[in-house]
Amino acid sequence: MTAPTRTIAVRRLPHGEGLDLPAYATEGAAGMDLLAAVT
Repeated sequence: MTAPTRTIAVRRLPHGEGLDLPAYATEGAAGMDLLAAVT
């Protein structure tokens, strides 16, 4: 079973340069993993 396609807007800020976009860490994951640029 494939998940429905969703479109999200992403704004990359200068202090988060180099961070990956949200992504599923494992097959069948319920949600995407987000990285944080904590300063």
